[in-house]
Amino acid sequence: MKRSVVLLLVAVAAAGCGGVASSGDGTSGVFGQVLLGPQCPVEQENSPCPDQPTEAEVRVMTVDGTDVVASERTDAEGRFRISVEPGTYTIQAFPLEEDTIVFGKPQDVTVPEGEFVEANVSLDTGIR
Repeated sequence: MKRSVVLLLVAVAAAGCGGVASSGDGTSGVFGQVLLGPQCPVEQENSPCPDQPTEAEVRVMTVDGTDVVASERTDAEGRFRISVEPGTYTIQAFPLEEDTIVFGKPQDVTVPEGEFVEANVSLDTGIR
């Protein structure tokens, strides 16, 4: 009986995660940070206006963008680490709120065997 309850709880927790979990064996993948910017309409030399870390969903997709291989929500500082098999992928950040105007720029990344590669991802505010 106890084992059934534990298995049921694990299944419910996994179903509630929303999205695709990491797809690799933990020895290779991609890590980085999602940055939101520009933050100011005009940047000036004496008054820099750097992009800011933000929470988002990061998706690792096939290069043609048709299939999501893995996805993960960043932490509060925009950091993520996603395990995937070696290969070439397209990664893109998506805002957590669907009605927001920001958009992510897709970028390609190649993950070698046995390594995690760094890829910082941008969400564009549209401020110009």
